[in-house]
Amino acid sequence: MGGIAMNKIVSRAVISGIILLENLGVVNSSFAIDDTQKGAIAQNCGTIQQNLRNLQRVDSKTRTYLGSVYESVANDFLIPLNLRLVRNNQPEAILSNIQSDFTGEQLRFKSLYTEYMREMEALLATSCQSEPEKFYDQLQKTREKRQDLQKSTNILLNLTKEQVKTVKKIREEL
Repeated sequence: MGGIAMNKIVSRAVISGIILLENLGVVNSSFAIDDTQKGAIAQNCGTIQQNLRNLQRVDSKTRTYLGSVYESVANDFLIPLNLRLVRNNQPEAILSNIQSDFTGEQLRFKSLYTEYMREMEALLATSCQSEPEKFYDQLQKTREKRQDLQKSTNILLNLTKEQVKTVKKIREEL
């Protein structure tokens, strides 16, 4: 797969992931929950729970998609190129570092997603009707995990961009 095509696929996947990562903003995270928020959470509990279940399904699909894109970037682009350069006695330290960083961040992404889904499951198991404060607290934990995922996704995108930029530079030098 060409560098431009790969970059477009990764960009689309990351943009999709980022949009999904921002959709959980049900309440304002910068303030403690007040009586108005408690009432709104309890009153809209059914809708909130349904939206969270829908989000969970979409997140699962996005995770699968992003995971396969990240696997493809690593296995079809990063690793083969570095192996070829080593075989031709032209190893490139920057590319090796990118590969290492990408692989580490890819593992971190998987771990963060698992943590996020555990928090989402706990959120869905919390009654927003009878325990709006507990629900709100769990929502905050879930949002934090989601933000961590967004950061990881951005790191992976930036590493991919750095790889493409470095490969272009090497091509120009040849």
